[in-house]
Amino acid sequence: MKKILSCMLAVAMMLSLLCAVPAQAVPFEEYPYVFEDYEEGIGKTYTSGPAVTWAEGEGANGSNGSLYVKLTGTQNHDIAIGCTKAPQKNAKLKFSAWVKMDNTEVKNHTVSFIVYGQVRFPLTDASLAGENAPDHVVKSGWFQVFATTTGLKKGEWVYATTTNTWNGKLTAFPTAGYGGATGGEVKESDDILSFDRLALRVAGGGTDYAAEEGVKSVNYYIDDITYELVPNDMAAEDTIGTNIVQGGEMDTASDLSKLGVGGAPEIVTATEDDPAPDGSAGYLKMKPKDGVQYWPQISQTMHWQPNHLYHVSYYMRLDTPRDEGKETATVISSNDGKTSLEMTTAGSWLLQLCGARIQDPNGMNTEYPGKISYEVMNFDNGWQKVEYYFTHEYKTTANQQFTTWLRLFPNRNKDVQTNASFSMDALRIIDMGAVSNGDFEKEPNGIVTFKNQQDVQQTVLGWSGLNATVSYSDDVAEDSVGTKSMKVSVTGGGGSAAQGLQMKQDGLYKLTFRAKGLSNTTPAPFALVLDRNVTNRYTYDVWDTPAYEYYYGTHKMVEGSWNGAIEGQEWYLTNEWQTYTCYIDTNFGLLEGKTLEDAKAYHTKSDGTQAYDGTTMPRLPVMYWSVNGNPVGTEYLIDDVALEAVNAFPVISNVKVNGKLIPGKEVSVSYDYVSATGAKDAYTTVRVFAVENGQRTALGSFKADESFTVPETAIGKTLVFDVLPIDENFTCGLSVTASATEDAGAWAKLYVEDDYSVRAYSSSDATATVIFAAYNGKELVDMKAVPGVSFTANTKTDVPVPADFVADGATSVKVMLWNNVTAATPLCEAVTK
Repeated sequence: MKKILSCMLAVAMMLSLLCAVPAQAVPFEEYPYVFEDYEEGIGKTYTSGPAVTWAEGEGANGSNGSLYVKLTGTQNHDIAIGCTKAPQKNAKLKFSAWVKMDNTEVKNHTVSFIVYGQVRFPLTDASLAGENAPDHVVKSGWFQVFATTTGLKKGEWVYATTTNTWNGKLTAFPTAGYGGATGGEVKESDDILSFDRLALRVAGGGTDYAAEEGVKSVNYYIDDITYELVPNDMAAEDTIGTNIVQGGEMDTASDLSKLGVGGAPEIVTATEDDPAPDGSAGYLKMKPKDGVQYWPQISQTMHWQPNHLYHVSYYMRLDTPRDEGKETATVISSNDGKTSLEMTTAGSWLLQLCGARIQDPNGMNTEYPGKISYEVMNFDNGWQKVEYYFTHEYKTTANQQFTTWLRLFPNRNKDVQTNASFSMDALRIIDMGAVSNGDFEKEPNGIVTFKNQQDVQQTVLGWSGLNATVSYSDDVAEDSVGTKSMKVSVTGGGGSAAQGLQMKQDGLYKLTFRAKGLSNTTPAPFALVLDRNVTNRYTYDVWDTPAYEYYYGTHKMVEGSWNGAIEGQEWYLTNEWQTYTCYIDTNFGLLEGKTLEDAKAYHTKSDGTQAYDGTTMPRLPVMYWSVNGNPVGTEYLIDDVALEAVNAFPVISNVKVNGKLIPGKEVSVSYDYVSATGAKDAYTTVRVFAVENGQRTALGSFKADESFTVPETAIGKTLVFDVLPIDENFTCGLSVTASATEDAGAWAKLYVEDDYSVRAYSSSDATATVIFAAYNGKELVDMKAVPGVSFTANTKTDVPVPADFVADGATSVKVMLWNNVTAATPLCEAVTK
């Protein structure tokens, strides 16, 4: 019997050697920010204050390890992690950590994260600097953020996390004399020389924060420390063809609660004698209550996109019956409530309000942007359709809504109330997209274009000629989906065809267009121009944006001036259709001395308080083209202009986890990678998390081109694999999570300590035998079996070494898990110590 068992054990040993598990990968050596999961040890954590050790088996919510910190003394003490990556100004950063108090409760429940670096301050007071002294001093600077928690608790893991938008400055104690600073006064500086570490401070960092008297050390566990960039997702919204009005159908199915309607509103059911003008089931009638004067108007808060062109259309009718024997009706002036006015005609006014006016240095807005249509109705002409294009040029703030009114008024008196009755139907305000009529397939067809109450004569819809005439052309590229292009003929020096663009701060955009030269001077140096030039900077213009940007290649741009060819010129205009593409980065910094608070836009409400309307954006550009400076006589064609918001950071998709979630086995990931900037996939990292009650705790991590060994701490947990794309420039993208989909099937696993005691697991409830075998070389010295070991699925079972097992003199001990001795079927790989 012993020989048979010995043969079986030898075969089992060979199988275990063939299935050897590689060492776990360590992916964060080159990680641009900080992620410390403490699964394998202390990592890059260091401190000059508190004592720190690695707490194996004491990780957050059952993970493998954490950092154990002992604070003594009353001074602020931090733990620190080396980190030399500088975040971009205005970048959104995420900080988080799990914290568990050990020996005491605390009075101060704060968890703060501090990023340290070196900053330079000039010595502005000459009396402080000797003749040979340097003109500056280098100081240690920092920026600190506080995480909101529900309170740090003894013996309980608490998750502390926060996000922060960094203003690009570090705080420090400069030398006295800098900017009038005293010895104890802190100042901010954006002259940053380097970054060196992330520090984390718990409960204020000293023992005087302990809630219990006499405590000489505040001890706590900390796990899964993160400090990383949160990219802004620039996925573009498709606004082309969107109607920004809700409830504008105004028929019997309409919900009038979506519209603020003046007077006594009523939905009238259409009849054969009184049909709705759009052929629907009804229309809206407005009339005064009890015959008194009122404002016949509707209102709604709408999202208007800056620099977009809108197609506005609606039907209106003047319904007030004639006075007996007269062709007029009487209305009352709201100016003094007494003056009677004879109504012979009526008009409409589209206007936009955003509380008190917010000064707009970027656009050409009147006090109330909108469109006035005078005298479009009288009693005899019945339903009238009002239709026009309106360019929305309000360019000061982002994320701002406008209350839009459509007011009907008597005669030409837009500011008076009336006792007349009006009807309306089919109000539609259609967004024409980020680049209006970029394919040049839409023509004005006699519909006038307006912006800021001014009539704009556009021969090509959406495009304005600047010292140039613009017209439609039938000359298009062979593979163009349309039949029209735009012809530009320069009549004055520097002339071109222009349109305003909307682009968000901190965005990356891809602009594509086609062009063809018609002049005899081709090929000619060719450039796209973004013109942000304004005559004055006002209160709300806080961004350091260039006046002119010239794009002359896919990744080529120069600020300032451009005259003819430039070094590295890629784009030349020829007499053949060509496609041109460039990337536009709108990551602008703040002007010197400005903060993000300065970039907030406020208006004064009627009660005198300030209301926040949005964030001021950098001056929005006007787009046009330059052909060797656009001398008089230059002619060219433009077609298929498209602006697309893309991500400056790498993007991954189709993430899959390959392999089975069996402890000790390897899994890997696969995915599709895209970078709009062409940066290579270099440092993408996978973080493995256990998810319980909506919270994630780290169980390990690995490089995306390597594999991960499923650890013991994963047994019985739901796992997600968080793939974080990081390109060759250390730019982080948005992470994507995935779970393993392969069925793990039945499995078992042994873990053996140095004293040969065993921790065993099974994927299901079972009974099995654990076998201990001692060898001297290849000779079997002793073997003992522990039969009838009972397993509960995914639960640790401890198996002690049999008391009579003899391992003295053995060179190795092999532990096996079999279903029973006689059948000799191993349930998992053997472990040799």
